[in-house]
Amino acid sequence: MMKIDMNNRQSVSEILTLLRQGQDERLYFNDVIPLFYPGTPLFQKYNVALKTAFTSAFIAGGASADESELRWKGITTIIIEGIDKKIQLAELENRLLTYYKVFLQPTQIEINQNARANRCFNAIKDYIVGDIVLDYGCGKGLLGAKIQSELNKKIILIDNINFNKTLLPLLMSDKNGKTSLENSSVDTSIAYLVLHHMDNPLSGLTELARITKHRLILMEGYVEEDQQLYINRSIDWFFNRILLGVDMNVPFNFLKINQWETLLNEIGFKVIKMEYVGADEKLAPEHHVLLIADRA
Repeated sequence: MMKIDMNNRQSVSEILTLLRQGQDERLYFNDVIPLFYPGTPLFQKYNVALKTAFTSAFIAGGASADESELRWKGITTIIIEGIDKKIQLAELENRLLTYYKVFLQPTQIEINQNARANRCFNAIKDYIVGDIVLDYGCGKGLLGAKIQSELNKKIILIDNINFNKTLLPLLMSDKNGKTSLENSSVDTSIAYLVLHHMDNPLSGLTELARITKHRLILMEGYVEEDQQLYINRSIDWFFNRILLGVDMNVPFNFLKINQWETLLNEIGFKVIKMEYVGADEKLAPEHHVLLIADRA
């Protein structure tokens, strides 16, 4: 059951003090890695839930139940040995990637990615308005391609890393999310699990407000409870930096739902619909919320 305290509001400045800048190695070793390490308080609290989240994701990705158990054991063994030897985070990530990349089958990855694009599309298709749609932080561009083919919209793809696997053109943003698009040049902007990867999500939202005429569609992590926060952090780290094998920015800038709403209000948008979707992405089961906001 989701617990949301909509009365405990914070100011924008208070929210900004919670944001983390880049790869904070201290956070990983204080608040992520201990979930895998026996005997720590975080292990005792959250390891069972974490193991369930990881093994269920492995199964969703095509592994058998036995295989998922072996993968989990391999991952935890590498982490435990790494901590015992006091290795740096980069080396720990490299060891995990070396171990796990043998399980990454290109055909299955493509199937999973297309299935994910379909799930993303089905979650947001009814909320898209207008003819010009921006996919902000588009990744491989599969969601944008789906919107174009199914809804016949003009799609603009934006990202600061080129993962694009479609024939749609990609416009690059800078690390703060700034783009070359003109003011009010798109009708609907979509940021699907993007903003928590930014050092300053408000910078991204401010840019979206500048270029968006009517509607913002945000799918984001929510962290109303401590367990959700720790699970989101661990999954975001592993499934982005290890499984994708890229130097993706993972500052763990997850916020509570009312904090996201406060930032949207700050940029001149009002939430018209909020839909709790939970751990909807089986391949990376973070807890998510869908926010639909229109210009106030």
